[in-house]
Amino acid sequence: MSFPRSIRVSSIIAAALLVACGGGGDGGTPPNPIPSDFTVTLSSSTISVVAGASTSITATIARAGSFTGTVDLSAESLPTGVTAVFTPAQVTSGTTQTSLAVTATAAVVPGNYTFTIRGRASGIADRTASVAVTVTAPPRIALATSPATGSVAQGASTTFSATLTRTNFTGAVSIAATGAPAGVTTSVTTAGDVSTVTVTAGAAAAVGTSTLTVTASGTGVANATATYGLTVTAAPAGSFTVAVAPTTLSVQQGANGQATVSITRTNFTAPISLSVTGAPAGVTSAFGQSTLNTETSTPLTLAVAGTVAPGTYPLSVVASSGSATQTASLSLTVTAAPAGSISLALAAAIPAIPQGSSAGVTVNITRANFAGAVTLVVAGAPAGVTTNISPNGTTTNQSVVSFTVGAATAPGSYGITITGSGTGIPDATVTGTLVVTAIPAIAISVAPAADSTQAGGSLTFTVNIARTNFTAPVSLAVSGAPAGVTTSVPTSPTSGNSATVNVVVSGATALGTYPLTISATATGVANAAATFSLKVIQPPVSSGNVTWSFGFCGAAEQPIWVAAQNATGSWQRVTGVANSYSFSISANGGVAYVTQNGADDYSLNLFYGSLSELQARGGAVCPTAATKTVLGSVAGLNAGALGRAQVTLGSASAIVVAPSTAFTLSEVASGVLDLVAARSTTNLSTFATVTDKLIIRRGLNPANGSTLPVLDFNAAEAFDPDVKSVSITNANGEMVSVSTVYSTGTGSSALLGSDLPAVTTTRSFYAVPTAKQATGDLHLLSGSAIVSGGSSNATVRTATLVFKDAVNQTLPLGATLATPIFSTVATSPYLRPRITLAQQADYSRFWIVGYTQGSGSLTRAATVLMTQGYLGSAAFDHTIPDFSGVNGWLNTWGLQAGTSVTYLVSASGWTLGGGGSSAPNVEGTLIRSGSRTGVVP
Repeated sequence: MSFPRSIRVSSIIAAALLVACGGGGDGGTPPNPIPSDFTVTLSSSTISVVAGASTSITATIARAGSFTGTVDLSAESLPTGVTAVFTPAQVTSGTTQTSLAVTATAAVVPGNYTFTIRGRASGIADRTASVAVTVTAPPRIALATSPATGSVAQGASTTFSATLTRTNFTGAVSIAATGAPAGVTTSVTTAGDVSTVTVTAGAAAAVGTSTLTVTASGTGVANATATYGLTVTAAPAGSFTVAVAPTTLSVQQGANGQATVSITRTNFTAPISLSVTGAPAGVTSAFGQSTLNTETSTPLTLAVAGTVAPGTYPLSVVASSGSATQTASLSLTVTAAPAGSISLALAAAIPAIPQGSSAGVTVNITRANFAGAVTLVVAGAPAGVTTNISPNGTTTNQSVVSFTVGAATAPGSYGITITGSGTGIPDATVTGTLVVTAIPAIAISVAPAADSTQAGGSLTFTVNIARTNFTAPVSLAVSGAPAGVTTSVPTSPTSGNSATVNVVVSGATALGTYPLTISATATGVANAAATFSLKVIQPPVSSGNVTWSFGFCGAAEQPIWVAAQNATGSWQRVTGVANSYSFSISANGGVAYVTQNGADDYSLNLFYGSLSELQARGGAVCPTAATKTVLGSVAGLNAGALGRAQVTLGSASAIVVAPSTAFTLSEVASGVLDLVAARSTTNLSTFATVTDKLIIRRGLNPANGSTLPVLDFNAAEAFDPDVKSVSITNANGEMVSVSTVYSTGTGSSALLGSDLPAVTTTRSFYAVPTAKQATGDLHLLSGSAIVSGGSSNATVRTATLVFKDAVNQTLPLGATLATPIFSTVATSPYLRPRITLAQQADYSRFWIVGYTQGSGSLTRAATVLMTQGYLGSAAFDHTIPDFSGVNGWLNTWGLQAGTSVTYLVSASGWTLGGGGSSAPNVEGTLIRSGSRTGVVP
């Protein structure tokens, strides 16, 4: 008799013994009552569960005797991460089954564990037993590629392996490769857990890099992936074949034989390397030229040592260029050498020798039963080449043959035969190729030889470099350009065979034809030159309802290219007359122009606004009339504390620092202007600037080149500024600085003082007394809160209040500018970043984004200005436009990929005035701006 495993088997055994001892039956003594008890029987005492899953077994509760009470079930001593739950956990009557659910979390370490289950009932001792649980790892798969990267040429295929690793999983797994670029296909062949992925690039597949993703999937397991970095390279141009004649050679031991290797090219110009495979030990090969550039054939010499066993040997002549390989078969029969013989072999190929130079080659002499003197004779050397043999008539095994090439010897390949003779033995020969090369030289040509562009336009042409035995870098320079024409060669110096010349013609360049001289220089070769004919033609007269004038701009401010965009339409090139550019705008649009600040220093400028804003700004880019120069001097500077004076006349300004006294005001506008001069000192402890004297002269119109009367800050016309207080609100505990500017009705201005950043929000500021002011004069009081994250990462909030009379003021700062989001739209043909910025109530009038990169010889900048009249209430979202299809645009003007780009983004708003692009100089106007700087990610 057997019993199922239970918590309490002793009760069942005791009951059986009572029956066996006569308890019960007819006429006997009544049996003792069976004591109250219960048992818990499990359907299995050993269970297995997967980490991260559950399993269940059944528990059966059997009552004995008169026991009808409640049994409470629980699990104890469970391993960490394993739970066991009875459902139900309390059995109330009868023989009852309950389910025990065992769950293991994914973090449980696979292994064998035990835990205890316990049954409790009132008046009866607890019943316990151990349960063995095995936790197994969940099924999973992993995938790895080998190699992880590779390349394939257009029109070719390559393979890589994808190896599957299994954990507790034996099911079927499917392998698939995805992510192939256009023109590239993949196929997968699987053998066991190793799959071979074949990658085939079509002839039109784009050259570049991409990432393939290999995915393994099966039922009941998570997918596994691995990547393969694929580079598609350009297919070798054209094709070629190789042939050898004769196809069989018979050579005695210790001798050599010669064949000719020929190459047939079909649209194939790359160098082809030659080699021989399959040769037995003792057989060496030497080509007249082991690399063929433009040559179609070369001799092949097989030297057979005296130790090579007679027999027939299949050889292969291999021609290779890049990934392309062609072979030709050559059968070599080695015959036994007669008694007493010699053979000759070149220790290396005869080196290529330039005209006017010398070089030599060693001849190895192999002797078979002969120890006498060997005399060598050279045949086949061209006119102008002399030879010398040392030693000759030798009993050694080597001699050196030297070749001296005259300067007049024609370049080319010449077959050389060296014959060795000795007494009583047959002659032996060895052949080689002497290659005479030309003296290194370069020559250049231009394509096209002539071209034309409009004044204000641009063009490019190519300089082709023909090299003769010369591979070093070549520097290119352009001379002869007329005034207003700039040229650049971005890839000079170059080791290649061509370079592009950029030509930019300003709108002020005189019409006509100009010869440009291109000079090529390099170390070790004579200079070369070529001429390009540049014709500057009359541009069409532009017209429209918007005109941007640069007529009185400085040279670095005059555009070399201009384009306009009506609303969101396509960008169109605008040509100008006398640096004035006109175009048509409906309701709003944009204008773009490029300025050049150095040989490889370009700035792209973009302005987006309403029609009226574009019209207004077009007349304010530069002075509207010819400017003049005015001279002057100051007296009474504070020499001991970094004393200085600022002098302004209209928009022209000059700074004089003690002990200097003279100044020059450049680009002074014509007409009647006010002059404002401010004397200041700098606190050497705090470096705050304090203005202590002011001079204002009204209604001046000095002649060009004239000298103003001395500005003496100790004279009667000088006066003291007022000192007032300003309270800055919403500073948020940030560092704050304050500055004041005074502006007259004619546009003259002066900095009345500034201080260094500090957390104090109540400051003093300097102002012009009311008695010294005139109609149209205004103060501009600014407070800025700065949070610095380093030289290229900071946030700034500025509030500027416009007012006339000097009184105490309050400056409320706006909110912190939202964080801009950057992305890269394209890196070719130039870098085009995108920026998005949420529009904020404090800054909803005007936006500026500035990008800068590079320094020194290569500098690029792009500045974007946008108004509320253009943007409306939408979020600011701008991408540097793609101008590559716009006439006259050169991609080298744009931001360049691969170089770090820093940014400054600023947004502004003001409380008075209309919706124009400039804050009004109206008393009571509050102007607020927020800005951020950083590096474009």
